[in-house]
Amino acid sequence: MINNAKEFSDTAVIANAGVQTVKVDSVNKFPTIDSDGPAGVNSFMVGAYGTGYCAQILLAQTWNIELANKLADGICKEFVDFGMNGWYAPSMNLHRSPFGGRDFEYYSEDSLLSAKMAVEECAAAYPYGVYPYIKHFAFNEQETNRNAILCTWLKEQAARELYLEPFEECVKANDGSVLAVMSSYVYVGTEWDGGCALLLNGILRDEWGFQGMVLSDYFGNYGYMDADKAVRGGTDAMLGTTGNDAIMTGQESATSVLAMRQAV
Repeated sequence: MINNAKEFSDTAVIANAGVQTVKVDSVNKFPTIDSDGPAGVNSFMVGAYGTGYCAQILLAQTWNIELANKLADGICKEFVDFGMNGWYAPSMNLHRSPFGGRDFEYYSEDSLLSAKMAVEECAAAYPYGVYPYIKHFAFNEQETNRNAILCTWLKEQAARELYLEPFEECVKANDGSVLAVMSSYVYVGTEWDGGCALLLNGILRDEWGFQGMVLSDYFGNYGYMDADKAVRGGTDAMLGTTGNDAIMTGQESATSVLAMRQAV
């Protein structure tokens, strides 16, 4: 369960960022509470449940970006009512197959439509001080085996013109300073997405100008997720909770300490 009653020490800022971020008194950082899902407030961690809105795929079928803004506006008003700060949404991976396990949570098979919808939903969140975690960055187009070393292969042209476009539009719409990003379980070729420096640093930060935090997908005991590799590759915090393995193991390494400082 969430516990922000006191300042956490050591690597908790990085390792224990599941639906929260901890407070750090020494730099006057206040604690935050996050909620998962693009369809409204739904947090079993703090027992907060709000209005259930329609699925993203249904929203996208309206082709109505004003409606997308209005829907997100309603959701974020409830975030304020519940005292929540971070929204694990919008979700904008593409429908590579009609049988995709998350198709209900993603807009469409079209990158431009997905981009337009996501930009409007993000824009609705900012006035309330709610920061969206746009997800799942990137290439999370298959649910089956997605956390069992699922290697996704694609060419750079397809990546940039299709799968990355909605994320790029969201980052560039607001100079990357008011967003967060949730990375993906999958492997990009043979490299775990959550530790892929070419993606998280090279494209997201260096090319697009992203300035926010990158959070891993849920840091379960899947064997291949590695917090040390993550912070070296561009992930800032792990969607971890008490009892999992999202702990930095290389804390005596100078390069790990440097990566941890950058992440924090």
